[in-house]
Amino acid sequence: DNSTLSKTYIPKIKKMAAGFEQKEDGTDSEQTRLDSDSKPWIPDFIVVDGLKILYDSRQQTYLASSVKRAKVRTQAMENVTSLKKEVMIDGAKLEPADYQKLGFDGAKLIMDLVGSGCHFVVTCFAKSEMVDAPELGKDSFGNIMKKPTGKIITDGFKGMLEYCKTVMVLSADDFGEIHGTIQGKDRTETFKPGTVIDNPHLMLWQNVILKSNYVVEN
Repeated sequence: DNSTLSKTYIPKIKKMAAGFEQKEDGTDSEQTRLDSDSKPWIPDFIVVDGLKILYDSRQQTYLASSVKRAKVRTQAMENVTSLKKEVMIDGAKLEPADYQKLGFDGAKLIMDLVGSGCHFVVTCFAKSEMVDAPELGKDSFGNIMKKPTGKIITDGFKGMLEYCKTVMVLSADDFGEIHGTIQGKDRTETFKPGTVIDNPHLMLWQNVILKSNYVVEN
Protein backbone atom coordinates (compact mmCIF):
# COMPACT_ATOMS: atom_id res chain seq x y z
CA ASP A 1 0.00 0.00 0.00
CA ASN A 2 1.02 3.67 0.02
CA SER A 3 2.51 3.41 3.53
CA THR A 4 4.89 0.72 2.27
CA LEU A 5 5.89 2.95 -0.64
CA SER A 6 6.53 5.91 1.67
CA LYS A 7 8.29 4.02 4.46
CA THR A 8 10.26 1.40 2.52
CA TYR A 9 10.81 1.95 -1.18
CA ILE A 10 10.94 5.75 -1.46
CA PRO A 11 13.57 6.16 1.32
CA LYS A 12 15.67 3.45 -0.37
CA ILE A 13 15.44 5.28 -3.69
CA LYS A 14 16.15 8.64 -2.07
CA LYS A 15 19.38 7.30 -0.58
CA MET A 16 20.23 5.97 -4.05
CA ALA A 17 20.70 2.53 -2.53
CA ALA A 18 21.14 -0.35 -4.91
CA GLY A 19 18.02 -2.43 -5.36
CA PHE A 20 17.93 -6.10 -4.47
CA GLU A 21 16.40 -8.99 -6.30
CA GLN A 22 13.18 -10.09 -4.64
CA LYS A 23 12.32 -13.55 -3.42
CA GLU A 24 9.08 -15.32 -4.31
CA ASP A 25 7.46 -14.02 -1.12
CA GLY A 26 8.17 -10.41 -2.16
CA THR A 27 10.99 -9.75 0.33
CA ASP A 28 14.46 -8.56 -0.72
CA SER A 29 17.22 -11.12 -1.12
CA GLU A 30 20.94 -10.53 -0.58
CA GLN A 31 21.53 -10.60 -4.33
CA THR A 32 22.00 -7.11 -5.79
CA ARG A 33 19.93 -6.32 -8.86
CA LEU A 34 22.14 -5.35 -11.81
CA ASP A 35 21.43 -3.11 -14.81
CA SER A 36 22.23 -3.82 -18.47
CA ASP A 37 25.87 -2.77 -17.86
CA SER A 38 26.21 -5.26 -14.97
CA LYS A 39 26.37 -2.42 -12.47
CA PRO A 40 24.20 -2.15 -9.33
CA TRP A 41 20.77 -1.05 -10.45
CA ILE A 42 19.77 2.37 -9.11
CA PRO A 43 16.27 3.62 -9.94
CA ASP A 44 15.88 7.12 -11.36
CA PHE A 45 12.23 6.94 -12.38
CA ILE A 46 9.17 5.81 -10.41
CA VAL A 47 5.81 4.69 -11.80
CA VAL A 48 2.89 4.17 -9.41
CA ASP A 49 0.29 2.52 -11.62
CA GLY A 50 -3.15 2.54 -10.10
CA LEU A 51 -3.77 4.83 -7.12
CA LYS A 52 -7.36 3.59 -7.05
CA ILE A 53 -6.13 0.30 -5.59
CA LEU A 54 -4.16 2.11 -2.89
CA TYR A 55 -7.16 4.34 -2.16
CA ASP A 56 -9.52 1.39 -1.77
CA SER A 57 -6.99 -0.33 0.51
CA ARG A 58 -6.69 2.70 2.81
CA GLN A 59 -10.46 3.19 2.73
CA GLN A 60 -11.00 -0.36 3.96
CA THR A 61 -8.53 0.26 6.77
CA TYR A 62 -10.43 3.32 7.99
CA LEU A 63 -13.75 1.56 7.52
CA ALA A 64 -12.57 -1.22 9.84
CA SER A 65 -11.76 1.44 12.44
CA SER A 66 -15.23 2.95 11.97
CA VAL A 67 -16.81 -0.45 12.65
CA LYS A 68 -14.79 -0.72 15.89
CA ARG A 69 -15.97 2.74 16.95
CA ALA A 70 -19.58 1.69 16.29
CA LYS A 71 -19.10 -1.39 18.49
CA VAL A 72 -17.81 0.78 21.33
CA ARG A 73 -20.77 3.15 21.00
CA THR A 74 -23.35 0.35 21.02
CA GLN A 75 -21.81 -1.23 24.12
CA ALA A 76 -22.62 1.95 26.07
CA MET A 77 -26.26 2.00 24.92
CA GLU A 78 -28.98 0.82 27.23
CA ASN A 79 -32.48 -0.39 26.35
CA VAL A 80 -31.38 -1.14 22.79
CA THR A 81 -32.00 -4.57 21.31
CA SER A 82 -29.10 -6.67 20.13
CA LEU A 83 -30.56 -6.68 16.62
CA LYS A 84 -30.53 -2.87 16.45
CA LYS A 85 -26.95 -2.81 17.73
CA GLU A 86 -25.97 -5.30 15.04
CA VAL A 87 -27.59 -3.14 12.35
CA MET A 88 -25.77 -0.05 13.63
CA ILE A 89 -22.43 -1.85 13.53
CA ASP A 90 -22.98 -3.33 10.07
CA GLY A 91 -24.07 0.08 8.77
CA ALA A 92 -20.99 1.91 10.04
CA LYS A 93 -19.59 4.35 7.47
CA LEU A 94 -16.54 6.53 7.09
CA GLU A 95 -16.69 9.69 9.18
CA PRO A 96 -15.47 13.21 8.21
CA ALA A 97 -12.20 12.63 10.07
CA ASP A 98 -11.61 9.46 8.03
CA TYR A 99 -12.01 11.37 4.75
CA GLN A 100 -9.55 13.97 6.00
CA LYS A 101 -7.05 11.21 6.72
CA LEU A 102 -7.58 9.76 3.24
CA GLY A 103 -6.89 13.14 1.69
CA PHE A 104 -3.72 13.50 3.75
CA ASP A 105 -2.57 10.00 2.76
CA GLY A 106 -2.78 10.91 -0.94
CA ALA A 107 -1.02 14.24 -0.50
CA LYS A 108 1.73 12.67 1.61
CA LEU A 109 2.41 10.00 -1.00
CA ILE A 110 2.87 12.63 -3.72
CA MET A 111 5.03 14.78 -1.43
CA ASP A 112 7.22 11.77 -0.64
CA LEU A 113 7.59 11.10 -4.37
CA VAL A 114 8.54 14.74 -4.96
CA GLY A 115 11.11 14.47 -2.19
CA SER A 116 12.62 11.28 -3.62
CA GLY A 117 14.64 13.22 -6.19
CA CYS A 118 13.32 10.98 -8.97
CA HIS A 119 10.95 11.75 -11.79
CA PHE A 120 7.64 9.98 -11.28
CA VAL A 121 4.35 9.16 -12.96
CA VAL A 122 1.20 8.37 -11.00
CA THR A 123 -1.93 6.99 -12.66
CA CYS A 124 -5.46 6.96 -11.35
CA PHE A 125 -9.04 6.74 -12.56
CA ALA A 126 -10.87 9.96 -13.39
CA LYS A 127 -14.47 11.02 -12.90
CA SER A 128 -16.66 14.06 -13.48
CA GLU A 129 -16.87 16.56 -10.63
CA MET A 130 -20.45 16.79 -9.35
CA VAL A 131 -22.17 19.54 -7.36
CA ASP A 132 -25.55 19.77 -5.65
CA ALA A 133 -28.36 20.90 -7.95
CA PRO A 134 -31.45 21.67 -5.80
CA GLU A 135 -33.28 22.87 -8.90
CA LEU A 136 -33.32 19.27 -10.16
CA GLY A 137 -35.17 18.05 -7.08
CA LYS A 138 -34.35 14.89 -5.14
CA ASP A 139 -33.75 11.26 -6.03
CA SER A 140 -35.81 8.26 -4.83
CA PHE A 141 -33.80 8.17 -1.57
CA GLY A 142 -34.50 11.82 -0.77
CA ASN A 143 -31.00 13.03 -1.64
CA ILE A 144 -30.46 16.29 -3.54
CA MET A 145 -29.75 15.65 -7.22
CA LYS A 146 -26.29 16.47 -8.56
CA LYS A 147 -25.02 17.79 -11.88
CA PRO A 148 -21.54 17.75 -13.49
CA THR A 149 -19.39 20.88 -13.49
CA GLY A 150 -17.53 19.84 -16.63
CA LYS A 151 -14.30 19.36 -14.68
CA ILE A 152 -12.47 16.04 -14.47
CA ILE A 153 -11.14 15.05 -11.04
CA THR A 154 -9.37 12.03 -9.56
CA ASP A 155 -11.46 9.07 -8.46
CA GLY A 156 -9.79 8.50 -5.11
CA PHE A 157 -7.36 10.63 -3.12
CA LYS A 158 -8.27 14.33 -3.15
CA GLY A 159 -5.83 17.23 -3.24
CA MET A 160 -2.90 15.20 -4.56
CA LEU A 161 -2.85 16.94 -7.97
CA GLU A 162 -1.69 20.17 -6.34
CA TYR A 163 1.77 18.68 -5.86
CA CYS A 164 2.19 17.28 -9.39
CA LYS A 165 3.96 19.34 -12.04
CA THR A 166 1.92 18.02 -14.96
CA VAL A 167 -1.65 16.70 -14.89
CA MET A 168 -2.94 14.93 -17.99
CA VAL A 169 -6.36 13.39 -18.61
CA LEU A 170 -6.14 10.41 -20.97
CA SER A 171 -8.91 9.25 -23.30
CA ALA A 172 -9.22 6.86 -26.23
CA ASP A 173 -11.06 7.48 -29.49
CA ASP A 174 -13.03 4.99 -31.59
CA PHE A 175 -9.83 3.91 -33.36
CA GLY A 176 -7.98 3.06 -30.17
CA GLU A 177 -5.70 6.11 -30.33
CA ILE A 178 -4.80 7.63 -26.95
CA HIS A 179 -5.09 11.38 -26.42
CA GLY A 180 -3.83 13.34 -23.42
CA THR A 181 -5.23 16.73 -22.43
CA ILE A 182 -3.08 18.94 -20.21
CA GLN A 183 -5.24 20.01 -17.27
CA GLY A 184 -4.33 23.28 -15.59
CA LYS A 185 -0.80 24.66 -15.72
CA ASP A 186 2.10 22.48 -16.84
CA ARG A 187 4.75 23.54 -14.33
CA THR A 188 7.49 22.05 -16.50
CA GLU A 189 6.53 24.74 -19.06
CA THR A 190 6.52 22.11 -21.78
CA PHE A 191 2.86 22.49 -22.80
CA LYS A 192 0.17 25.13 -22.47
CA PRO A 193 -3.01 24.41 -20.49
CA GLY A 194 -5.61 22.58 -22.56
CA THR A 195 -3.09 21.19 -25.06
CA VAL A 196 -4.21 17.87 -26.57
CA ILE A 197 -1.37 15.41 -27.22
CA ASP A 198 -1.85 12.44 -29.54
CA ASN A 199 -0.30 9.25 -28.14
CA PRO A 200 1.67 11.00 -25.34
CA HIS A 201 5.02 9.54 -24.27
CA LEU A 202 7.83 10.47 -21.89
CA MET A 203 10.20 11.61 -24.64
CA LEU A 204 8.09 14.76 -24.95
CA TRP A 205 9.56 15.81 -21.58
CA GLN A 206 13.10 14.74 -22.42
CA ASN A 207 14.53 18.26 -22.00
CA VAL A 208 13.10 18.43 -18.49
CA ILE A 209 14.45 15.00 -17.62
CA LEU A 210 17.96 15.76 -18.91
CA LYS A 211 18.41 19.10 -17.15
CA SER A 212 16.91 17.98 -13.84
CA ASN A 213 19.40 16.45 -11.43
CA TYR A 214 18.60 17.32 -7.83
CA VAL A 215 17.04 15.97 -4.66
CA VAL A 216 14.32 17.97 -2.92
CA GLU A 217 14.45 17.53 0.83
CA ASN A 218 10.85 17.10 1.95
